[in-house]
Amino acid sequence: MKRFLGKSVLRRYLFSFVSIAMISCAVIGMIMYMVSVREMRAAAQEEQYKRLVLAAEDMDSQMEQLQLIAHRLQGTVYYAPTYFKRNPYYEVELLEDLKRFTNYSSLPEHFFVRYKEEDAVYSANGKSFMHVYAPRILGYDDAEALAEYLDHCKSPGAYPLHDGVLAVFPFSFNASKAYADSGTMCFYLTEETLMERVWLIFGQRAENMEIIWKDALLVQSGEMDDPVAAQSKHTAITLDQKEIGFHVGEEFVHMSLLVICVFAVLLCVLAVVAAVRSYRPIGNIARRHNLHGADGNELEHLDRALSDTKSQLKISQKQLDEKLQQLRDMRDDLQRYFTLCLVQGTADTATIDSMREAGMRFPGATFAAYILKSSVPQESIYRTVEDMSDDNLVFYAVPFGGEKHYAVLVNGDNCAAAGDMLSEAVDAEVFGGKQTEALGEIPSLLFDALTKASPSCIRPSDIARCREDERLRKFRKALENGDEVTALESMRGYFATYAQDDQMLQELIHNNVTAMLLSASYEVNMNVPRTFLRGGPETWPLLEGWVSALCANRDSVPEHEEHQIIRYLREHALDYDLMLEGVAEHFRRSSRQITRIIQAETGCSYKEFILRLRMEHAKQMLKSGKSVAETCEKVCYASRSHFIKTFTNYAGMTPSRYRDSDLEEG
Repeated sequence: MKRFLGKSVLRRYLFSFVSIAMISCAVIGMIMYMVSVREMRAAAQEEQYKRLVLAAEDMDSQMEQLQLIAHRLQGTVYYAPTYFKRNPYYEVELLEDLKRFTNYSSLPEHFFVRYKEEDAVYSANGKSFMHVYAPRILGYDDAEALAEYLDHCKSPGAYPLHDGVLAVFPFSFNASKAYADSGTMCFYLTEETLMERVWLIFGQRAENMEIIWKDALLVQSGEMDDPVAAQSKHTAITLDQKEIGFHVGEEFVHMSLLVICVFAVLLCVLAVVAAVRSYRPIGNIARRHNLHGADGNELEHLDRALSDTKSQLKISQKQLDEKLQQLRDMRDDLQRYFTLCLVQGTADTATIDSMREAGMRFPGATFAAYILKSSVPQESIYRTVEDMSDDNLVFYAVPFGGEKHYAVLVNGDNCAAAGDMLSEAVDAEVFGGKQTEALGEIPSLLFDALTKASPSCIRPSDIARCREDERLRKFRKALENGDEVTALESMRGYFATYAQDDQMLQELIHNNVTAMLLSASYEVNMNVPRTFLRGGPETWPLLEGWVSALCANRDSVPEHEEHQIIRYLREHALDYDLMLEGVAEHFRRSSRQITRIIQAETGCSYKEFILRLRMEHAKQMLKSGKSVAETCEKVCYASRSHFIKTFTNYAGMTPSRYRDSDLEEG
């Protein structure tokens, strides 16, 4: 063997490829055999289960046929004992009628009718008495126990006998208010008859069997080590899997081996062809460069020649480190550029896709915005924030709002703990922390956080004053009514009032108006040109065209169902029973569809939208001087502490402080 392998690489190729082919054939053959046996076994077991279900359904059908006989007697009022006392001829009709039921089903050996608290028994063979009929026909000596069971039986069931069961179907007559008799229709079913019926439908004998009908045990023969059960409407049948097991035949084994042998031959042929084709490039190189040595091993000579060439082209470690550092710097610059796009509000879904292609990670759909106020060097801030990122939360930082201020964006499914993590890891003051799923809201959240970080930029009283300005409320009302003249007049007056203030306050004014126009446009399903959403106070003249177009289209655009849903939620926001399921039922939509509509229209989930509506109602009530307790009850909060916590997270201050600050400003 060593002499054979040492001659040439081609021989090594041939030996390796053929060996791999043979081993692959053996492995694949065994896998094919086991998979085929398992699939055939599963198919056979599935087929057996279907036939077992069919047997259970057939048993249900047979028992329903028996119950129909009881319904037939119940429907003939003259078969009541009250009528027997009037005219004995009705007993003769009952006996004749019972004879016609003999061939209704092949299950019962005998059947009879017994009326409550009477010893008489009516069967197809005539009238008898229970103490005579039970031992003679049923082979059951305790007639009194059977009679007591039949007197108290109120629903279909089974009474166990020596070699079978008595299927009992109670019935009652209600011919009039004056007469009301009841009785039972009884069918004697032997275990042998029931098992033969199951064998007939199932198509295979099984000595160990269990049949349960309406929680009553009809048949139980033998113990089952591996039971398999099937159930229909009222009947459950259990058989032993070992008795109906599946076995692979010899024909299948022979066929599998034949397929494996054919497959092995084909693989060997393909292996030889692949070996020759794989060796051909090496042989060509060896002949072209005269690499054939005394031992015939061309690969060793080729490896030596390549090693010599590699040593001539080897790059130094210092040069490699410089290249890697350049790539890292480029990646950091690109990452900060994309983060700046998010901070400035110029990013959209396509930008997010570009960020992912550039290597940035976004493990969740929620963004949290923070402002860091620190004198730590930039590189230290960047390095610390980058080290905090993990699989659940990712942190990105860029300068924002002047010297020593940084904007930090956190992405993840739950960013609630991000603020505490920043406070512990970074030597800085942390402001903000509100979460959003809409990219367009990030600049507003950062601006609010920057206001808290640098109160000298804009005073909180200025923010409240410009957001609650009378002209702004008049502008909103005019948009709802489609009054273009009033809307333009209110907007111009609103802009003129704050025209002399600093740039940040003017941007806030612009954002307030733009937000109202966006909301009104969504209500009438109006497409908004992107030019309206860009820029700052220098683009105020564009907003007048937006107002004109919106007012002109408001009356001509029908209200879509999506807007009806939003309007409905706004009108019923203070209802205690405003549940997602109820809204879905009201609009004949599924809960998932309602959630998607609200997400698309408002940019938030159903729960967040209802919370926003109720918190805005709470703000209005507190401004009007309402107490915290009255406001809590009005906005559907049973716990005052829960309401205070929720309002504080939403408004940034407690309800009482919000009410007092508004009253002082007023």
